[in-house]
Amino acid sequence: MTRSRLGYRILFTIQDEDVIVLGVRAAEQDWLREENLPPFQPSDK
Repeated sequence: MTRSRLGYRILFTIQDEDVIVLGVRAAEQDWLREENLPPFQPSDK
């Protein structure tokens, strides 16, 4: 989970929402393949 948290921390330092969405979607695919993690759920929605 350390790598995942680091990845999201890097993504959310970017202010452009489109970049965040694309980054999270790409990260989801990588992490689901490699670690079988559940999809990321934004806590503010």
